[in-house]
Amino acid sequence: MPPSKTLPARRMLELSQLSGRALQREAMGTDLDVKRFAIYLSGKVMVNCAERIIDGTVGRSIDASTELSVTLEDYDRAIMHSGLLSNKLDVELDGLWFRLKGVEKSGDNIILKFEDREIALLRTYDKWKIARRSKVTRAQFVLNMIREVKELTIPVVIPELRKFQPVERFNGDIVGIDNVLSKAKGVKLKDADSAVPKDEHERAQWAKQVLKVKNHPATPEQKQNAKIIIATAEDMRKKQSIRRKVIVSAIMTAIVESELINLSGGDGTSAGLFQQIDKGWGSYEDRTDPETATRSYMNHAIALDKQEPNLSYNDLCYGVQRCDVKYKNRYGVWRWEAEKYVNAYGLTGGDEDGPASSANAQHASLPGGGGNEEFFFWRGEIYDRAGKKYRKPENSWSCIQRLADEVDWHAFFVSGTFYFLSEDDMLQQQPMAVITEFMEGITSVDGDVDTNKKVATLTIGARVGRWISPPGSVVVVQNMGPWNGRWIVSEFERSLFDLNANITLTKGLPSLPEPEGGNQDVLESSWFPQPSKDGASRSHASDAHDRTASDLVNLTRSQLAQMLVRKYNAGDFKDDYQGQPDDISQVRKTLNNQRLNSKCGNQVWLDNKVMQVILWLIQQGYKIGVYALCENHDCHTNSGNISRHSEGYAVDISSINGVNIGTDPKAGPLVHAVNQLLKDDVPKAFEPNQLISGGFAGHQDEQCIRQSFGGSYDQSTLNGHLDHIHVGY
Repeated sequence: MPPSKTLPARRMLELSQLSGRALQREAMGTDLDVKRFAIYLSGKVMVNCAERIIDGTVGRSIDASTELSVTLEDYDRAIMHSGLLSNKLDVELDGLWFRLKGVEKSGDNIILKFEDREIALLRTYDKWKIARRSKVTRAQFVLNMIREVKELTIPVVIPELRKFQPVERFNGDIVGIDNVLSKAKGVKLKDADSAVPKDEHERAQWAKQVLKVKNHPATPEQKQNAKIIIATAEDMRKKQSIRRKVIVSAIMTAIVESELINLSGGDGTSAGLFQQIDKGWGSYEDRTDPETATRSYMNHAIALDKQEPNLSYNDLCYGVQRCDVKYKNRYGVWRWEAEKYVNAYGLTGGDEDGPASSANAQHASLPGGGGNEEFFFWRGEIYDRAGKKYRKPENSWSCIQRLADEVDWHAFFVSGTFYFLSEDDMLQQQPMAVITEFMEGITSVDGDVDTNKKVATLTIGARVGRWISPPGSVVVVQNMGPWNGRWIVSEFERSLFDLNANITLTKGLPSLPEPEGGNQDVLESSWFPQPSKDGASRSHASDAHDRTASDLVNLTRSQLAQMLVRKYNAGDFKDDYQGQPDDISQVRKTLNNQRLNSKCGNQVWLDNKVMQVILWLIQQGYKIGVYALCENHDCHTNSGNISRHSEGYAVDISSINGVNIGTDPKAGPLVHAVNQLLKDDVPKAFEPNQLISGGFAGHQDEQCIRQSFGGSYDQSTLNGHLDHIHVGY
């Protein structure tokens, strides 16, 4: 691991990488060697727990950190009184590192709970950070937080790093539209559950602002449903003229009919917020979907308001609902409660909008102009106190999880590598296993498929190794009727000392589009990205790897070769070529300012960019093995030497982290991750012209083919790249 200029080498941490020995143990199914289980502080062994371990479990999830729970016998209270349990303690298990996050006591036992050390580090970064969606993608903002970590360089897999996601057409839309960054207000309703002020005058003002439903303070569910109604109406106003009176009537009606609760039933066939019936109001699913039901109500109310604009608020509600005449006058009673919701959202005044800045301390426009049209990503928590906004710190891991949840993506770690992707991306990868109910090693298969549920689940009982079913991997189920098909591993739990594991499989959760509305109204003007002296907006800090890239660009050919030799001696750079002339000898020639002997009969220099890209990948946390630089690659003069090896402009990567691309099925995620870096994240100074990757372990892989670029490659070319990644300039 290269030391950072901003962090002393002695504080750099070892990268989590599942050891080859651990992978071998997986195949044999043996248990943990407790003799080596020790607790570390700053890299030094503080406690050897081998003789005290009585139980342990490992749990992994695509929606949370890996949790390692270890139960230690502490009959003499030596661990309790050691003074260590409040420190940043680490344990290493099969090459993976975990950091203490919690301690429990049960009788004579101490239970230590650890999480991925990478996640623990991300929790220590919590300064305010903000970027415009028009400048960076959600994934790029997440990657920037990952790159802030100075203690180690975390490998990442983000297939859609630079792709701008579609923006939803209305609140709750699961399809989205093209990336048209049109925004609406994103106003937060006042909190009816906040503490009552002690001051009598403030208490009176607070009472006026509290949102109520039939004289009772509104619950979060009721406030959320009111917000959906108003937000949906606001969206409809973009395409047609809708008076504020109509929006108020919608809240009035929902207060009367359902008390702003999305009811599953009612009188007869009535259902939903507006208690709409099955005749004229759509299907049951439409009537119980708050947004669809609101649109249906609004369409009726808009038409009636245009026909009879002088109707009272009460009669407008009654005219839309067409309920029994004896209930005609029940709506108007609750007009002023409804008015408070609409005012709190920002639609103040009469039938015309008042300025949004008159409610909730909003800003009517962005600093320096620009209107209500921007959406921002930020790290930080924002809360409102007495009409003034404040920020509280939010750590990077919490922020990443929040950003993933908003679009139904997943953010998780597997063996030290960070993944940020949708289930669609996961399902496209090569399956880890094909299983049937009665195959050897499977002890139980249980699950359900329900068309009314968003997610189908399948729980597998199996006898497997500790790391054999990583979250995010794909399993194919066969011979099980409705459960046949591709599933994603979402959770894994197994004892450290027992081969029986519970594996939860899920599928069916589509990624959501980006939120449709702008959100700058929840921010203060001083929190926005400020222009630099040259007028450019500093929406986010430059990535740490850009700085390391500039360091590489400024090195001479000889200096780059010297760095590669050092990486070779440290084991980070491998020469996988079995014959002569091998690759490390070519690097040493370059170090001595010697040209290489091309098989085309001429002498060439090993290009700087070839060495820079290898060193950069090593800086990203990977151990890179190669087997073809220049002297040991055919000339290919008959094809115009398009591979560029014979000119010193290409390299073939044959192993990653010691995993052979040509023979090991476990190479798949590593190949995808390195391809991703080379395609989307590599610095422009040594961005490749060619990336050819046909698959791994001798099998073609569609994701590798999609990641390739630099030409249209026929099947023969792709078949020749099932055991390595070609990088050319």
